[in-house]
Amino acid sequence: MGRGHSHTERFSGRVQAYVAYRPRFPRGIVTFLREHGALTERAVVADVGAGTGMLAEIFLEAGHRVIAVEPNDEMLEVCRVLAAHEPALEVVQGSAEATTLPDASLDLIAVGRAMHWFDWPRAHREFQRILRPDGWVLVATNGHRDSGAAVSNRLSEILRTWRTDSAEADTRRDFNDRLREFLDTSNWQRTTLHHSMTIDFATLMGYAESLSAIPRPGERGYDGMVAELRAVFEEYQWEGLLATPLACQLFLGRPRGEVHVDG
Repeated sequence: MGRGHSHTERFSGRVQAYVAYRPRFPRGIVTFLREHGALTERAVVADVGAGTGMLAEIFLEAGHRVIAVEPNDEMLEVCRVLAAHEPALEVVQGSAEATTLPDASLDLIAVGRAMHWFDWPRAHREFQRILRPDGWVLVATNGHRDSGAAVSNRLSEILRTWRTDSAEADTRRDFNDRLREFLDTSNWQRTTLHHSMTIDFATLMGYAESLSAIPRPGERGYDGMVAELRAVFEEYQWEGLLATPLACQLFLGRPRGEVHVDG
């Protein structure tokens, strides 16, 4: 992929921060899917690029069998802890391009926060293989970006500026354009679910440090990033807490018959 680290290793050493500080997905995702007939009562769901299983959790709560597919060893261990208490969760070491799952075995593939790491043409072929003929793909983004709130825009811009791979990061326009080639847009559904979280400064820093391309303590740029985040926090906080609006964008469709995007 031309990056300094394999994408399967990008979160190594950040997993505990990821678990503790990443915002959870809104439960309205299940309602959205059911409204559009993409999540029947007996649907089998694969969370591909599952990370620590945050997206898988909402389907488990809704009573579905879920297969979490994840390549990173540390993320997998967190998923396995969850599976120890959730008999409907199966954990598989695999990738979007090689899930190891059987042909035509899934009703829904859900992807949260991981799509930009995929080799899109190879993932497209794999999704077509493992989905049933009437199966769906859900892509969910979740974060400060696109919430429309001034404080969220400020935070998003700071974190984008201090990324160590900013030159390689997908822009939202590029991501959306590529997604239109991955999914059949003739019958796809899109929506944005607005929610929020209220955090102290330590939690804000934990969130920042959970991001794969943000400098770590002691690395170049870290102190500058902290100073900018502190300034925004102090400007918008109330009694030591900051209310941060979030936006969860949902894209629901079926894989295109052919895909031409570059990996």
